[in-house]
Amino acid sequence: TLYTFDLIAYEDFDLRPLPLARRKELLKDLAPALGAVRYLDHIEREGEAFLKQVTALGLEGIVAKKATSKYRGGRSGDWIKIKAEKSGDFVIVGFTKPNGSRAHLGALQLADWVDGTLVYAGRVGTGFTESLLKELHELLDPIVRQDPLCAGPVFAPRSEPLPSEQIPETKTTIWTDAVHVVEVQYREVTPDGLLRHAAFLRLRTDKRAHECERQGWVTPTAASIDTSASDAEDGKGRVVRERLHVDANALHEPPPPPAKAPVEKKIAFSNLSKVFWPAEKYTKGDLIEYYRAVSKWLLPYLVNRPVVLTRFPDGIDGKSFYQKDAPVFAPEWVRTIPIWSEDTQRDIKFFVCDDEESL
Repeated sequence: TLYTFDLIAYEDFDLRPLPLARRKELLKDLAPALGAVRYLDHIEREGEAFLKQVTALGLEGIVAKKATSKYRGGRSGDWIKIKAEKSGDFVIVGFTKPNGSRAHLGALQLADWVDGTLVYAGRVGTGFTESLLKELHELLDPIVRQDPLCAGPVFAPRSEPLPSEQIPETKTTIWTDAVHVVEVQYREVTPDGLLRHAAFLRLRTDKRAHECERQGWVTPTAASIDTSASDAEDGKGRVVRERLHVDANALHEPPPPPAKAPVEKKIAFSNLSKVFWPAEKYTKGDLIEYYRAVSKWLLPYLVNRPVVLTRFPDGIDGKSFYQKDAPVFAPEWVRTIPIWSEDTQRDIKFFVCDDEESL
């Protein structure tokens, strides 16, 4: 199900100059309440209570929006993402070797007790000072051990933890006895039972390791939802068109065309006849031509935004994978933006599509 929360263009009308409240009124007239594409409603004037409820449900957070704001690409103070942060106490079961300019240790490996079993819960690599890293290393170095004490993570919807051999990313880990406890702030728990966006808060010298029992974790699971077709009738589109024609703020302006690329921006394509969509017989060449055809409408919404590629090497019916990091052989004229990754503890170079050639 796709939940729609804004309407920035309709047919030939550019709706970005309209206030958000007006855009949502038009969207509500157009989008159905049920079906594969639905209108996403909002909460007014009860933001704090709504955030508390979202946090209790284990969701990521909310977005607070100014009702009178125009649509602007990029960051602005009109829309504010408010994260639902949670915290918990975890046992240190190891640490990773330091990387780059960091000394003493890289990240702490964490675990907690689930039904009498010490279960791996993820790692935390932010929130430390230099002196704290030194203190933690001095505490952990004397209790180093060969193998992990904890079992692997609990994958939703499983109830039993995986074997310790399936703890992710353990090549650089130095395991320790389960002695010391830390309090960690985290955003959410992933479906594979790991902390996401964890940050160190403090060392809990007042708490024993056996007291760290898992409580209140909400792991995302597939919800049973009604995806029955409920197509919007043509009457909805007619109503929206009529309201746009009488709205003085709706500007009949197409998106600005992208700037012409320098002549030297060229890329050689191969295997243009390779079939990517077997049922429709669409090829790699067809896909490239499609991108060229829609680029003048698509590019205004991609400019200055990092993108993640979903790659299907063997066609749409084959296996796929995500690619965030630009490879070393990418053309120099394709712009990239470095963004720090907590998972890899380094900057990842995301592609940015500023022109047709990059797209």
